[in-house]
Amino acid sequence: RIATNIHVSDAYLAPPIHTPVTLFLATDHTENSYVIDVEAWRKVALGGVTPIEVPGNHLNLIQKPHVATLGDLLRTQVEKTMGEAGKT
Repeated sequence: RIATNIHVSDAYLAPPIHTPVTLFLATDHTENSYVIDVEAWRKVALGGVTPIEVPGNHLNLIQKPHVATLGDLLRTQVEKTMGEAGKT
């Protein structure tokens, strides 16, 4: 199943978007984990890409203890984005 998801993901060609994108990237990788290509995102996210590393892997970063860190990082990014949106 993971191999199928990776194949489909690799075959998809996303159209460019003109908005900032934040990528939350797991720092731990398993044998079957897919490593996000930040440079590929930069080619389609014309508003810029902000990569943020999160401890854990793709599966456990939404479990304790990593979920608390992810939650804090998400909250900070949402607050930053909302603040920037209020300036326009």
